[in-house]
Amino acid sequence: MKRGSKRKGKGCPRCAELEARLRDQQRIISEQQRTIRRLEERIRELEERLSLTSENSSTPPSRNPLNAPRPPAKKPSGRRRGGQPGHKGTCRELVPVEDVDDLVSHVPTCCENCRKPLPQKPGSNDPPPRRHQVTELEDKPWTITEHQTHGRICACGTTTWAELPAEHRSAFGPRLVALMATLTGVIKASRRLTQEFVQDVLGIPISLGAVSELEQEVSESLAEAYEGAARSASSPSRARRPRGGSSARRALQNTEGRETGKPEPAQLCRAGT
Repeated sequence: MKRGSKRKGKGCPRCAELEARLRDQQRIISEQQRTIRRLEERIRELEERLSLTSENSSTPPSRNPLNAPRPPAKKPSGRRRGGQPGHKGTCRELVPVEDVDDLVSHVPTCCENCRKPLPQKPGSNDPPPRRHQVTELEDKPWTITEHQTHGRICACGTTTWAELPAEHRSAFGPRLVALMATLTGVIKASRRLTQEFVQDVLGIPISLGAVSELEQEVSESLAEAYEGAARSASSPSRARRPRGGSSARRALQNTEGRETGKPEPAQLCRAGT
């Protein structure tokens, strides 16, 4: 047997240690290279965002960075600010007098010129009153209706109770339910914000679970109309699809544009309204 053949078969411990250390360093270097590439990409994105101004993007001028160049001044058009001559103004239309809830008359007591007392009753020569209307919320903008179902005892000993009509089985009326459905489905308020609005603004106690249940009830009531709108939106006989698609069609699509087949309650509320 040649000298050193036995040591060669077992391997050098020092070499094995150096090889393991080299593999660890190569792994660390690879991870650091990936981190550097990721950070460089992030820096590039941030630099691009910093370079966005109202001139090269849809960013409003108020969001321009401090080092952004000032936008060029617009040339004066020669017209004064505000409504131009010939512009038809718009104003709030008054409600007919017979439709107002309360009428308050303010009558002058003395002449502003000679300070003589004036009669409180209108005369034949007096001009018509100047009208001004104030719309306000009431302290209690809701009503509570109690439904009592009575029971009667028959001669045979059976007690029969009257049934509560189906349209009154909910603890909340249709207008209040429609308001909450509008908040969650159209205005896109969360259920928690809707609950806080109903409790704090309207003064009606309601739980978060009740808001969710009422939203589901509205969705079920709109399901048939929603399905019809969805079929109409996806009908191949339509010559041209409306720009942006219909609300019912968008409610059936998720973020990737594929149909889920089961829309959320808020989507049904938006599609139904």
